[in-house]
Amino acid sequence: MSTTDGWLGRLARWSLAHPWPVLGATVLLTVVVGILGLPPRIDANVVSLLSDAQPQARALKAVAGEAGGINTITLTFRSDDPERMRDRLDRLAYELEALDRVAFAFHRLPDDLAADVRAHARALGDDPPEDDYALLPMGGLGRILVKPTASNTDPAFCKDVVEDVTAVLDSAQLEVDHVERVFAAGPYVYVADGHEGIMTDLTRTVGVTAGLVLVVLALGMRSVRAPLVLGVPVLISAILQLSALSLLFGSLNTFTSFGTALLVGLGLDSGIHLWMRTRELRRDGLEVEDAIACAWDTVGPACVTATLTSAAGFAVLGLAEFRGLAHLGISLAIGLVLCLVATGVLLPILLRAFDRRLPRIRPRPAVRPTPRRTSVIGLVVLLLVGGGASVFGAFNLRFQHDITLMNRDRMAFSKLDEATRELVRQAYPPVVVTLPDADAAAA
Repeated sequence: MSTTDGWLGRLARWSLAHPWPVLGATVLLTVVVGILGLPPRIDANVVSLLSDAQPQARALKAVAGEAGGINTITLTFRSDDPERMRDRLDRLAYELEALDRVAFAFHRLPDDLAADVRAHARALGDDPPEDDYALLPMGGLGRILVKPTASNTDPAFCKDVVEDVTAVLDSAQLEVDHVERVFAAGPYVYVADGHEGIMTDLTRTVGVTAGLVLVVLALGMRSVRAPLVLGVPVLISAILQLSALSLLFGSLNTFTSFGTALLVGLGLDSGIHLWMRTRELRRDGLEVEDAIACAWDTVGPACVTATLTSAAGFAVLGLAEFRGLAHLGISLAIGLVLCLVATGVLLPILLRAFDRRLPRIRPRPAVRPTPRRTSVIGLVVLLLVGGGASVFGAFNLRFQHDITLMNRDRMAFSKLDEATRELVRQAYPPVVVTLPDADAAAA
């Protein structure tokens, strides 16, 4: 060990001197933490991300937890023969109510509930019909209201109950009675779809990102082994990050599901700089271990500073009241620090293992420096154009209040046709006002 090495150079030499203990400890840590935290639980319920500091959020969570919550699954059907559809949906409601995860299901309003609805309608000046017609009829449509036994805050339950209901509908042979299934809506359906969507987002974004990164690394570093050398520390860090998320927060949500894809792109920076500097020093004639230690001492401090700066910026998001952003910021901060440590410890071993096969880069001819005046003019033009575009964009910035646009296209309210929008509106849960006692309600 050279006496002139800095602390990062000494770290690299220590890793090179103890490769098998370092690799063994890394594998053991990854396996143990992976077993404890993987696969992560998925939580697609946006309500759970709301801060308890907001009174509305606390009330919403309290209502959702009482007697299984107020949410339901609304099934909508269409037929040219309303009477025949009414009889078939009555039978279908009994079949759905027989499910273990369903508290009740009905196609017609119960007598006492229908009487209350008619009384309230008359008080509002309407003239409701006296018969116990099917639930919410509209233009040849019929509906079944399904109330599950548990709250929609449990993603696994939502997935199971939606699968149970779908299985009953698939086996019902509604086409025999000329009944068409039109739409299934409600928070249980949305949470189940969101659960599936988060898993799709996680696998798709990580897969596409990894593929693009592999191609860019191989081309940019001019080595097919570059993805292996630089990718191993990031892969281990990604596994540890997902496990840490599961252990810290209990689940992944819509926001943290793509955090791993961001980590793959951000976590490679330090490794690329360190490897390029090592190759330059090797080309200058240094032995492999000396080149690695020197690269760690010269480029390492900049990599540490840049990584910790980015991690600190993401960690600040942890102060956000909305837990989706808070969890995303904390997960990226943890992931970046893990990538820095894994790169600093593992990359020296990988670089030495592949040293003799590293391609030699031909020295490039000297490039004539750009005149300072031209550089200043170009910078001013860039600032003016960029600043003008930013100001124009800021004045034209509009807030999007439709939170459903955060979901998949097939779940976004603004992208539905008008008939389907009306069905979704009627599937929304009612506005609930909680009062302390019956006297307060009567007053």
